Amino acid sequence: MKAKIFFLGLLVAGTAILFTACRKNKITGGATGGMATLNVAAQHSGHDIDSCWIYIKYNAVEAPVQTGYDDSALAAVKGVGRPIAAFRNLTTGNYYLYAKGYDPVYQQPATGGMAYTIDQEKEYYINLQMTVHK
Repeated sequence: MKAKIFFLGLLVAGTAILFTACRKNKITGGATGGMATLNVAAQHSGHDIDSCWIYIKYNAVEAPVQTGYDDSALAAVKGVGRPIAAFRNLTTGNYYLYAKGYDPVYQQPATGGMAYTIDQEKEYYINLQMTVHK
């Protein structure tokens, strides 16, 4: 009898370990309150665009139509030697990023947007591609 109870206990414990070990990172939707940092560099034709604004929309995979963006930051040269806009204290989830600036090489305004998913609370470095507008 004791052997059956011991075996049953081992089976339950093993099953619980398997379920928790195989669980993927939980995507919470995308907002502030976490420990992730998103460092964004805007680029056009392979070169960084400085003096541009980067906008972020939380819990979104498309550009907002009426609600606007939740936060913004001016891309400035930081310790990595590149113009970076940093968004800190983010949770796992989906974000939409939009950049608006001026390309001094082409001497034209440039914009670009992209969706990005944070799947772990860590530091990310990404490039946001822009296009020029005549």
